[in-house]
Amino acid sequence: MSKHPSVTAVLQEEQQLLPFAGQLLWQWRFWLLCFVVAGALGAALWQRQQQSFVTARQTLTIADAQIKRVASIYPALPANSTLMLGALEIDELVRIDAAFNDAAFWRTWRQDPAVCDVLSSCPTGEALAQDAARWQSRFSADHTRRGNLLVVKLKGEEPNQTKALLDSILASAAMQYRQRQIDQLTTQIDIISASLSAVVDTASVAADHQTATESRHDSAPSAAPVAKPTAVAAPDGASDAALSIGARGQLAAKLDSYLAERHLLQQPQMPVFAELSHIQLNSASNKVMRASVLGALMGLILGAVLALLWPRAGRFAPSSPVLNHGHAADNTRTAERKGHGSTL
Repeated sequence: MSKHPSVTAVLQEEQQLLPFAGQLLWQWRFWLLCFVVAGALGAALWQRQQQSFVTARQTLTIADAQIKRVASIYPALPANSTLMLGALEIDELVRIDAAFNDAAFWRTWRQDPAVCDVLSSCPTGEALAQDAARWQSRFSADHTRRGNLLVVKLKGEEPNQTKALLDSILASAAMQYRQRQIDQLTTQIDIISASLSAVVDTASVAADHQTATESRHDSAPSAAPVAKPTAVAAPDGASDAALSIGARGQLAAKLDSYLAERHLLQQPQMPVFAELSHIQLNSASNKVMRASVLGALMGLILGAVLALLWPRAGRFAPSSPVLNHGHAADNTRTAERKGHGSTL
């Protein structure tokens, strides 16, 4: 038979000591309070030493004007198209979100005169790159495809300054988005204009060819009425002119739509974002309070663990009769186990 006590016996001994735990903690109430106060003050002091920031937060989505513009392709989609409704609107917001990861965007934003006025400085060169990278690290954007939402956050030192900077960041992103769309439309307009010029030239050549043919036919001698080779070429010239006129009408209509769309994008008041919530400011004082509560809780746990383990380790001689009785019972049971083992 093993000389070591079984697990069941050990658990029974610990269960017998559970009623004394409350009395032990009550005896240690002063030290527990000291641990709680020390933990709360230490956590609050540590949080105060950290650089405190004010966080500005806002939820956005794509504006209705942009949705109507990009959704104009949906009616022309074939029935078996794999493009889902709403995918283009999501892609537009993804492109805006990707622009926030571009270092060139932040350098351009930092050089904005309005931003220089808010921050009272306008760095250049290496200082510009460092300051732009610093503000980029303080900014975060979270795009959620469900609902096509964009949550932006910016950390700053002062509430009003942080709010103004977040507004300027969103304004710069909207301006860059409009400029990118304008550049794409300008490229399309140039291509259509070149195609339209080619169609006009083709129609002019066909018209000149038909006129020359008719002139030759009119100047031909009347003695040879049977030979009229130009009579067959006339319908071909007429059909080319008709095709040129049709293509010219389609290109002109597309060109007009692109010009109108570019004109709308060039208007500064055309919205890009739809604000689903106002800018919310979270002060750093809430973080100090949370840190204090967490520190007090950790101090209480540490004090309770020390209060329960210190007498069990034999490093503290308790003066309580109840605890003396508990230790006496432990010594008695240990002696009985030893005597039982020697008898066996």
